[in-house]
Amino acid sequence: MKISLTLAVVAAILIPLGPAQRKTPEDVAKAVKAAAAARQKDHETAIRMNELAGHIRSLDDARRLVNMVAKEFSDDLPPAWATAGLRGRIAEAEYRSATDPAQLIPEQRVADAWNRYVDEIGAPRDALVTAAEIHSMRDTDYTTERFAWTRVDKSMWTMPNFYALGPDGKVANGCRALESILVVWRMANYYEDIGAARNRIKLGIVESDLFRKQEKKHASGYVRTEVRASIVPENPIESAERRYVSEHGMADFSRVVVEMIGNLFPDKGRN
Repeated sequence: MKISLTLAVVAAILIPLGPAQRKTPEDVAKAVKAAAAARQKDHETAIRMNELAGHIRSLDDARRLVNMVAKEFSDDLPPAWATAGLRGRIAEAEYRSATDPAQLIPEQRVADAWNRYVDEIGAPRDALVTAAEIHSMRDTDYTTERFAWTRVDKSMWTMPNFYALGPDGKVANGCRALESILVVWRMANYYEDIGAARNRIKLGIVESDLFRKQEKKHASGYVRTEVRASIVPENPIESAERRYVSEHGMADFSRVVVEMIGNLFPDKGRN
């Protein structure tokens, strides 16, 4: 991901430099300006992507959206993801799921695709998920991202229009195509989200309901915020992935990832 304005300033000031390499105030100013320009560009791109995601009317619209996502996040995706065949398959699924609620990707299918991936790479059994846990993660992600988009920052990580919604304004019981890929990406990179969803279900917590109650309580516009810091242990999914690559090679690992994505989008007509 592109460096943030804050990180650019911190890096410019704190990184030890020898006399010949010492940054002048002008160098720091240029770095800050460049970071600000990059952040503004990301902001504008996110707005365009979110707007398009909220107005998919044709297969061409879906193709444009998939291409935009592939361009922005190509560093985080396996090379095979960007091939014409798979990209086209995802675009078709995105178009159908964005325009027809009956074509949403079932949460059980997302769970099944993820669980097969977990078994394939030899990750811990705790990484296996249920459809209910998938729904809880989606509910929480959409709730926090919608808030962030309107009140904090419009970025690639807070675009609310990628989510499939039901008549009640909450996430539906199925995903849009690109949303389903985001779900598995997040489980792989933010493993703690699985445990958090499991705990919410155990306690009967629905994040969107809590947020609505909080909004009503602070209808004046004041909303209490809280920042917490915690030490996150090593991600067991990442450990399993590294082990799999070491034992089987990157090409085989890419195949497994692409198979997981393919399992989200079976042949047209299948549920």
